Amino acid sequence: MIRITSVANPLIKKWTALKMAKGRKESGRFLVEEKHLIEEAKKAGILETLIVLEGQSSLNHTDMVVVSDNVMKKLSFTKSLPSYMAVCTISEPQLVNPDKIVVLNQLQDPGNIGTIIRTALAFGYDGVVLSLDCVDLYNDKLLRASQGALFHLPVIQRDLGVYLAQIKKQGMSVIGSFVKQAVPLSKFVFPKRFALVVGNEGSGISESIGELCDERVTIEMAHFESLNVNVAAAILLYAGKTA
Repeated sequence: MIRITSVANPLIKKWTALKMAKGRKESGRFLVEEKHLIEEAKKAGILETLIVLEGQSSLNHTDMVVVSDNVMKKLSFTKSLPSYMAVCTISEPQLVNPDKIVVLNQLQDPGNIGTIIRTALAFGYDGVVLSLDCVDLYNDKLLRASQGALFHLPVIQRDLGVYLAQIKKQGMSVIGSFVKQAVPLSKFVFPKRFALVVGNEGSGISESIGELCDERVTIEMAHFESLNVNVAAAILLYAGKTA
């Protein structure tokens, strides 16, 4: 165990860089804060270094660093001073022969993506696939919204045009969530193996990805044309979970 009190410490500078997507990509590591997320990261075997605010009890981890208030403030994503943070390793999960997956096309709100990942895990889906232009997967807001689900479910980023074409050849149906010109959910029959595509918060599924969809489904509703993307995804995922 070591103690660090200076924000100029080389290790702290290195960890501070993990607050940015570029730093995470270059190092293959990311930061988490909140005890619950750290515990989930440890269960998943990706917890590298535990960072503890001085005066707090340890969480029983071999590689532990105690830091002063000013150092923890430098590392933290939030205004309130956390008692614990952690450095975790980024692993490339494998998504092999899935039966049911969620595909996210151009989503930009990290809270929406995190919530959908959490919902996918809760409803027993095999994984989540993000387009390359979605928000960074290890964004702090995304991690907090996922409540650790990201650590226990294969989540990958791919060129969706290429990826969807591949899984269609493997016998998976691609189902797109649309507002118009689609089959009402109450009448829709989910196939045994499918990829459910949901689109950008404002513009929906892009035209090129829409052309790859085998089927189109919509959620019938009164008074409103559409729902928040994570709410719509939750309804569709629940409907498809027993297919």
